[in-house]
Amino acid sequence: MCFGRYQLGQDPNRASLFVRVKYWEIIADRLSKAGWSWGSVSAIDSNGRTIWIVDAHGDDGKRFVVHADEKLTTFVELDSVIRPGRTQERTAEGVK
Repeated sequence: MCFGRYQLGQDPNRASLFVRVKYWEIIADRLSKAGWSWGSVSAIDSNGRTIWIVDAHGDDGKRFVVHADEKLTTFVELDSVIRPGRTQERTAEGVK
């Protein structure tokens, strides 16, 4: 599993608290703070492999569904599509 350190609190006069979290949790937190509602689920495909599915939708009616073999990969892909300030618009056919 991939883990990272997530800093809580920004007061320079106090010791910062670091919490061990999984990288997908950092991305999920970023999505939530940006106003996206999301959910994830794992399923078994017809070949017996576990796949992960992440669904996110915003207040503007946009919705994205991503699936991959690993949970982190689904969140990284989702983050790359809906990250604020992106310069390219992605569609089902690819990047515009």
